[in-house]
Amino acid sequence: MHLDKKVTMELSADATKALQAVAEKYGLVVKAEGGKWTVDNATLKFEFAVINGKGVAITANVRELELYGRRYGFVPTDMGRKFIVRGQTYEVTGLTKRSYKYPVNAKQLSTGKAFKFRPQTVKDNWV
Repeated sequence: MHLDKKVTMELSADATKALQAVAEKYGLVVKAEGGKWTVDNATLKFEFAVINGKGVAITANVRELELYGRRYGFVPTDMGRKFIVRGQTYEVTGLTKRSYKYPVNAKQLSTGKAFKFRPQTVKDNWV
């Protein structure tokens, strides 16, 4: 057998499903966070996170919005806030402070796909 992108993505999806039982046992959530592969091996990354009282998983990106959001003009209550860009509605999901140009993480509501934005783009387009 040889690994390729398709097999590695399927492996990641299967591993995420298997890890969900472990995460639930500890009151956590699990999310695949990418990885890398060659024809001989794959390295997959997973993030486990605590769920707060509002039902939000406290991932590294959520924590960074809480800790560093003010530097970009955000407040912790902006988590989950919606904005519209080019006719599509997005929801703020966190912040990646090491991503200088596009630090705001968001989810496109129609597809669930993740995107990154400049802070001003988000703030100019709040719903």
